[in-house]
Amino acid sequence: MNRLKKILLILIAVFFVASWTYAGPEKHPRFIFLFIGDGMGLAQTAAAELYLNALKHDGNPAYTERELTVTSFPVTGLMTTHSADDYITDSAAAGTAMATGTKAKNGFFSTGKKKLLTEYFIEKGYRAAILTNVPADHATPAAFYTRGLPRKDYYNIALEMMRSPVDIVAGAYVLGNRPRTREGRPDLFQENLKRVRVSLSEKKISWPADKGTRVLLIPDEEMVQFPYAID
Repeated sequence: MNRLKKILLILIAVFFVASWTYAGPEKHPRFIFLFIGDGMGLAQTAAAELYLNALKHDGNPAYTERELTVTSFPVTGLMTTHSADDYITDSAAAGTAMATGTKAKNGFFSTGKKKLLTEYFIEKGYRAAILTNVPADHATPAAFYTRGLPRKDYYNIALEMMRSPVDIVAGAYVLGNRPRTREGRPDLFQENLKRVRVSLSEKKISWPADKGTRVLLIPDEEMVQFPYAID
């Protein structure tokens, strides 16, 4: 599984904000967050908490305090994410399983017509955002806005990101727009001005007045991923 140069954790928040225009007799949650950690199964989560407890209590195993915020969430979801062609998944296939409920082969995103989770909630009147501490066109975040592409086709994945109905995408500088990846093809930001690129280093962000305008929060090209401090 490609973990972007062995990073310890990818944290993605995909959240959906209910539209003010939605009306109905039933109560619906205003915000829905989906937190996805890279390789973050039950064993890895438990090991991290045991380690933190050991540091805090001189290795005394009698202490099992909750040291991770994620273990205190009111809802926890479990799923099997092995790919369609291997028991050991990669990020593209695992992301596809989470985003569509179907399996894909390693190295590829969903090839079916089943709606992505983001598409489903947008049609329900929610607004959607994808936040990641790695490039926004990397496999796990990309699984929530693209389909049918190889995970290494960063240019076309980034192009799909520009065209997707997701309202906000935030992450490290996209791999697909780097000169080496473009190979002479047009600059994605220059060619897709309907999207708004905003540097995260700026203190003030001018949000577009038009609700139909998507927002990209992308830092300078030199930033490959965000520091571990945000974890």
